[in-house]
Amino acid sequence: MKSVFLYSNGCLENIIDLNLYGNIFSQNGWLITEDIKKADLILCSTCATNRVKEMYALSQIRRFRRKKKKGAELVVCGCLPDILPGRLKQVFNGRVFGPRKIEQLYSILGVDKPLLPASQNTIFSACIGDLNYPNKIKNFFGFLKKHNFPLPHYLERRFSGIEDPDMFYIRAGIGCLGNCSYCGIKKAKGDLISKPAEEIIKEFEAGLSLGYKRFVLSGDDLGCYGQDINCDLPKLLQGILNHKGEYEIAIRFIEPLWLIKYYPELRQFFKTNKIFSFCAPIQSGSNRILKLMNRHYMIEETMKCLKEIRRDFPRIMLRTHFIIGFPTETEEDFLQSLKAIDEIDFDLVIPAVYHNCPDTVASGMSGQVPALIKRLRFTRMLSKVLFNLYLNRLRFNSYNKASKIKNAENKK
Repeated sequence: MKSVFLYSNGCLENIIDLNLYGNIFSQNGWLITEDIKKADLILCSTCATNRVKEMYALSQIRRFRRKKKKGAELVVCGCLPDILPGRLKQVFNGRVFGPRKIEQLYSILGVDKPLLPASQNTIFSACIGDLNYPNKIKNFFGFLKKHNFPLPHYLERRFSGIEDPDMFYIRAGIGCLGNCSYCGIKKAKGDLISKPAEEIIKEFEAGLSLGYKRFVLSGDDLGCYGQDINCDLPKLLQGILNHKGEYEIAIRFIEPLWLIKYYPELRQFFKTNKIFSFCAPIQSGSNRILKLMNRHYMIEETMKCLKEIRRDFPRIMLRTHFIIGFPTETEEDFLQSLKAIDEIDFDLVIPAVYHNCPDTVASGMSGQVPALIKRLRFTRMLSKVLFNLYLNRLRFNSYNKASKIKNAENKK
């Protein structure tokens, strides 16, 4: 029996895809191994959303080339082959495929038409990977607790993630309708392809029947879900939330443009207490920078929605992302991003240093911010995030008090 070693350095969507590939291998007679030296095939799923991820993915590919046994094949998939094919060719000349080329598995498996699972809804341990930032924090917190390190109880919420084996994941689609000036992911994921709502609801029902209580709706931008199939996010959520029972849903990504558009409907869903988390990537607190990013929303409108959600639904975990050092970003632009972090009690903020992705509009812009300034601004933002989220107990206690009051009001 042939064996395959699976690895990912990417996002949750990347890991879910890798689990799907693993199921395909299993159903076609392959053994999944956690020992790279025993594998006949190494499937390395890569991420290239930023320079750190890109360089790490390339270093892992080099490592796998050295460690694989004689005669074993290394195959690279994920976003790196589509985003940075030139860089990849400098270190690897084997078989590759991107997120929308799953049919490439046919030739790897050596069959004309492999057995295909309907979907992949769980994360299994045999998929070795570098978990994302949220789960690294959670694992670190768990490690400290296990070794009786004296951490205050109020931090536990901050260290919770949505990358857990006990959660049920539903991919609502792939791609998006945006054209952000800095984004290379569009080259790999392409335009939006939504999964039909009835299929998503069927998967949700299957999860309920298996006893799952926490569900994650996943996609590159759930906000634009259904625009290609005469549906939308509110209709999808209504179809899911019509089901009775004890369960909670996380909305992994909803771009602020769609958060603003659907805010009245989303407020009604939040009142059900069935949505426990969502991520709205702000990216910048400066309207000038957002316009250059081609993001199509104003920071004031976004902040208004987020402030109301935090005030009226304090139980919901709010998450966001920021890009630091976008071309022409001034000190004032950067301070507006820091202000946004101060004004909203986020549960998770992921800052990332801007880097030029080949063939994007932003890569050709004048006014590129020097690397040293970007690093210094990243350090300043990270310091603020660490203080606001993990060290500012007074702020957290204030939030916790508001949460208890709101929960009491909802029970009435």
